[in-house]
Amino acid sequence: MARLIALVLIATVGAIILASRPAAVAAVSCMSVNDNLVPCLPYVTDEVGEPSSGCCEGVQRVLDYAPSKPDLVAVCNCIKADLPEMGKVDTPRIAGLPTACGISRNFPAIDSNYDCSMASEF
Repeated sequence: MARLIALVLIATVGAIILASRPAAVAAVSCMSVNDNLVPCLPYVTDEVGEPSSGCCEGVQRVLDYAPSKPDLVAVCNCIKADLPEMGKVDTPRIAGLPTACGISRNFPAIDSNYDCSMASEF
């Protein structure tokens, strides 16, 4: 009987510990990154002189997805993977998107050769 009580106690404590752990944060979704940055295509392909408000809102959301180094690398890789679909992009415009939107962070100058593991802060 003492053994059963000990097992129940251990199981209860284990369940409490597991229930009190914070939930895992979802990984950055490339679909979300790309969906948020689609309004920026006219700007990064040099078709317009300024990013649209929809573009700037998307840039802010994408930056919000990247509070940690692994998230930064994931966002960078999402953007890099989508470059062939974008056509001819102006790399400095990608890097300067946040500044053009009045946001105090920047993207790296992502191109097909950029090593996203080097991204340390956007």
